[in-house]
Amino acid sequence: MKLLASLDQRDRRLLLITAALVLCTIVLLVLVHPEEQPDSYIPSTHSAAPHGAKAAYLLLGRLGYVVERSEGPLDSVAAKADAHTVLILAEPTRAPSQQETAAIGRVLASGGRVLAAGFLAAAGVPDEDLDNQSPPQLIGGVCEAEPVGFSPLAAGGKVVMRGVRAVWKLDRPSQRAAFLCANEGVIVTYRVGKGTVVWWATASPLENRDIAAPGSLELLLNSLELQRGDKVIWDESLHAAPAAAWDPLQDRVILALIAQLFTVGLLLVVARGRRSGPLRPLPAPARNSPMEFVRSLGGLYRSSGANDVPVTIAYERFRARLAQRYGVSGAQTADAATLAATLAERFAIQAPSLRHDLEACENASRLSHLNSRQALSLVKTLAGYSDVIAGQAEAKTTIVTHIANDRGTIGPQHEPVDPGRNTTQRRSA
Repeated sequence: MKLLASLDQRDRRLLLITAALVLCTIVLLVLVHPEEQPDSYIPSTHSAAPHGAKAAYLLLGRLGYVVERSEGPLDSVAAKADAHTVLILAEPTRAPSQQETAAIGRVLASGGRVLAAGFLAAAGVPDEDLDNQSPPQLIGGVCEAEPVGFSPLAAGGKVVMRGVRAVWKLDRPSQRAAFLCANEGVIVTYRVGKGTVVWWATASPLENRDIAAPGSLELLLNSLELQRGDKVIWDESLHAAPAAAWDPLQDRVILALIAQLFTVGLLLVVARGRRSGPLRPLPAPARNSPMEFVRSLGGLYRSSGANDVPVTIAYERFRARLAQRYGVSGAQTADAATLAATLAERFAIQAPSLRHDLEACENASRLSHLNSRQALSLVKTLAGYSDVIAGQAEAKTTIVTHIANDRGTIGPQHEPVDPGRNTTQRRSA
């Protein structure tokens, strides 16, 4: 509200109109934009479109089976896989990576079952044996697959398969075809370690438009072979683009847009910041009073119990002043007894406790029982001695000045006359 109050009426009206247009645009995009493309051809469990797989996913749950989506990495599925795990890979939109292929192999090694439907799904299962030179009449067309052999997969009868892109070669004895189209394998099953792989040439039997067709649901249930305690995991991670780190060098358009927005914002701040902002008085300068500093320092010493520190500082300053201002040689290095004798002789200080006071100041840092009253008394005593010395020095300076002035006003002195000296000698002199 402070921002609106600081703007004039025209700017406020423009801002409100812009905000209303942005809000209307967002609402229209949410309401009008479709959730998915109707012809995406992705058998996703989230999609209710003809090529989606939402009906099959919900139907398995209604039949009492434990079924869940997996939109995270396949490594998380492989980490929890066991003999009751059934993994569905329905028409991936990209080929599984080497890491994802290894995760599928771990699911099979733990005794799980993998239903891989589609051309790209075969790239993720071990011992893949696709034939890319399929008969032309099968590629992209509609095929009525015929069951062969005595496999449980063939118990449901014929099934319609749409959009076949490749078939299985069937040149390995361990891989058995359950359904054929034009004598080509379109549904194959084989063992991999403890697990089982079931491959479909296309995922059309489990899509929404064909799940109710004759044989489609039976084929799905027979391929899964669900038992008590099994858990169906329907993978959705292979229906999205692989996560990749953002490369600033390749995404120059985004960088250019960010730079433009930053430049526009900076220009707005520079153009309107100083003349449209609120008026505020200049900050008052900080008041650092000497007494405030003294009180703060005294509080610090009081809280830490360092009563000897002020005495030591005052004593060192007292000795430095004697050496620098009054010319007392050795004042900064002499002990208390020598310094007391020097002061008594030079400045005629007759205080009987001078030596005792200086020794107390010198030994203050070694006194553990020194309290604040004693420390204050010693500092005051040093201040008193400083005043006496300053007075003595000033008096001596005044006397010397008077003597110098007197000599300057008397003038040159005449030599006295010797009465015993004769006149001739005085004249010759």
